[in-house]
Amino acid sequence: GEWQKEGELFCAIANPALAVHDTIIYIFNEGSLIAFDTTKKLLQQYRIRLPLKDSQLKYYNNSLFVIGGYFEDQFSTRPSSDVYKIDLNELSKTRSKSENLTEIYSGADLSRSYSP
Repeated sequence: GEWQKEGELFCAIANPALAVHDTIIYIFNEGSLIAFDTTKKLLQQYRIRLPLKDSQLKYYNNSLFVIGGYFEDQFSTRPSSDVYKIDLNELSKTRSKSENLTEIYSGADLSRSYSP
């Protein structure tokens, strides 16, 4: 079989965190959470105030858990030992950037706030 392109992300991502539930693939990197619906071929991006790189992402009980990773600024890199919970019910209240490329920013509720 040949490879088939399913879509294109809003921007290039070097090492995203991934989680899957049903037909949705969740992609997280540096304050951006992308949900890709594999059946509808719909891509939605949510901006959250959590600028972590190289985290792990796990799905459990209608929530996503962002685990570890590191914070980086122009002067330093700091590892994170934190676990953040993103309630997927909150995303339905959050406006997103969708496949039509209309840019809208907002934050999802995190059970633990970011403080580097």
